[in-house]
Amino acid sequence: MDSNLRKAVLDAIDKVVNTDEYGAFRYFLSTISIAEIKRAVAATDGRRLYVSPDFLKYSPGERAAIIIHELWHIITKDPFKGVDKDHDLWNIVTDIINNDSIDKQHLEKYGIALPEGVLRDPNLAGMIKEQAYDYLSDLCNKQGYFYIMGNKFNCMGSGKALVDIKDIIPNDNLADELETQRRLLESEREYEKLTGQGSWLRDFLGRDAQVKLPWQTIVQQYLKKLAAVDYTWMPPKQIYGVTKEPLIILGQNAKSLKLAIAVDTSRSVNDDELSMFLAEMRRLISVIWFNLSFSGVLMLTTDEVYYSQPIPPIPTKVSVIEKLENGGTDFRPAFNLIKEKYHDNIDLFIYFTDGYGHYPENPPRYPVLWILITSPNKLKEAGYYPPYGKAIPL
Repeated sequence: MDSNLRKAVLDAIDKVVNTDEYGAFRYFLSTISIAEIKRAVAATDGRRLYVSPDFLKYSPGERAAIIIHELWHIITKDPFKGVDKDHDLWNIVTDIINNDSIDKQHLEKYGIALPEGVLRDPNLAGMIKEQAYDYLSDLCNKQGYFYIMGNKFNCMGSGKALVDIKDIIPNDNLADELETQRRLLESEREYEKLTGQGSWLRDFLGRDAQVKLPWQTIVQQYLKKLAAVDYTWMPPKQIYGVTKEPLIILGQNAKSLKLAIAVDTSRSVNDDELSMFLAEMRRLISVIWFNLSFSGVLMLTTDEVYYSQPIPPIPTKVSVIEKLENGGTDFRPAFNLIKEKYHDNIDLFIYFTDGYGHYPENPPRYPVLWILITSPNKLKEAGYYPPYGKAIPL
């Protein structure tokens, strides 16, 4: 890397960590790997920071803001969460929501400001990222384009703006994700030793945060075991805009899985949580469909199973929302439906829920994965922790 470029990056990092808001990242940013990239002003794969010579075109305050922008991609795990998503749409969504978080910190007092023309949208900024991604995806499916800040974005990547803004490099390396999480936590501990107090980073990561396997990896392990076949969890990856097609070879003894998936839509699940359930449910089904032979049933539940459909095909988010109902929470009807309609002949039951509800007294003969929006500790305190199966925080 050119010495002038490296010095500019290090000076920008120094400006960032000398703010009250980002002092907790001093250790993390001092240990991050920095490399040169040809495309984009800056980018990250969640583990490393990449910069291009274009970084030098910006003022010192803008350079610091660019570093902060990439830092937000890292701490919110955008490169890891975006592997199986449309690269352009996920980049747009995460840029808008991360920029909104930066704007709310009012860093102008340090002479730090995002460059002119960065993506902002007050409507998308008020959503969680998965919800905003689904919203743009629906617009793409319906009309093939959408508008941000009065600019038209073509969904197939034909628009120049879509090509030029990518600063997320998708990364499906679990070791990278866990190492990044470890160093962020270590950075917070170093800051607390130095100042005697924690920062917003501690609250963001969780006061008792521990590095855990993501829920997708745990489900992957179950599916591998059930299917007796090794396969790639993630759909095709895009690295620097180049799509790499996966090679999937199913073993001769691979079986066709029978799955049941339920989504809790009761009153105790708010709109943001429900949007996350639906996004993760569709992601799960699409990934399984991509990799394995399977059949099964999707259920929408409250205190009853008010809707069910065979899967595949993958239902659209719009089609699911049109059927939504609210009510109390009772997990037993879903288990009863599996018994009555499928004679308990399934390989795995996956339930997306907040965990608050009535559980069947006796465990079924098939494995159950509870994908929980509520922390296990809260459920234990309230007496609602799943009595059997495996509870996995979402």
